[in-house]
Amino acid sequence: MRNYITKSYLVLLEVPRESVRKIARELNRPFKYQPVQKLCPGDAERRLTYCRWGLERLQEDPDFFRNVCFTDEALFTNPELVNKQNSRWWALENPHWIVEQDNQHRWKLHVWVGVLQDRILGPIFLDGNLTSPKYTTVLTEELPRLMDGNPIRTDQVWWQQDGAPAHNSNANKAIRDAMFPERWIGTRGPVRWPARSPDLTVCDFWFWSRVKEIVYERAPTTKHDMRHRIAEACAAIPVREMQRVRGSIRKRLALTVQQNEGHIEHLLRQRNQE
Repeated sequence: MRNYITKSYLVLLEVPRESVRKIARELNRPFKYQPVQKLCPGDAERRLTYCRWGLERLQEDPDFFRNVCFTDEALFTNPELVNKQNSRWWALENPHWIVEQDNQHRWKLHVWVGVLQDRILGPIFLDGNLTSPKYTTVLTEELPRLMDGNPIRTDQVWWQQDGAPAHNSNANKAIRDAMFPERWIGTRGPVRWPARSPDLTVCDFWFWSRVKEIVYERAPTTKHDMRHRIAEACAAIPVREMQRVRGSIRKRLALTVQQNEGHIEHLLRQRNQE
């Protein structure tokens, strides 16, 4: 039987550090942990219910999620970490390049978007935190403008949202019932959205991280500059990438049902590496 030696055991034996590393590399492979959303009692059952519903709809119509408008809000702030390795000025001599950052005065931007078919609806910049009246404005004033010219008629669109408190007011529920009768997914919707499920909506498991990757490639300067960068990042995402991400929804739904448990992100990363 093969004996496995841990690093901690070798350290106790006062084995040189480099020898510990060599032995560890020979006997083991390095693995990183996968951060996932903490689930509460009952979450796994609600996730399974939603995933089974989604798979049934895909069985009836393989392009069903093409008609689903995934929506979400995100927060952008100026102290975000920036990967300086992505910022280089190529020159024969050192240009002593500097970028001023106003770290004394912090600011933030709240942004709403929708991802429908192969289009990004928005971004819509919110003044301060999202409230029920502001979300009403998004639904009644901004959304009709954004939907204008969309190849999918409004009466064929399904609306998806998470459980943010501003989404769940009686007034906004009535608006959604009128705009998307029996065709919306949410905490109080005809189809119940499972709480704490960022791995099942394209906004969370792909869109926001993709936009922030582009936006924070350079250190933020001003709030106005940040708005411009966010708009440019949304417009820069290729249609082919959106199609690929939408195609991954079936795999996520099926994997959740197959595992009969809450978390799947670590399994998705493992399969992508194999």
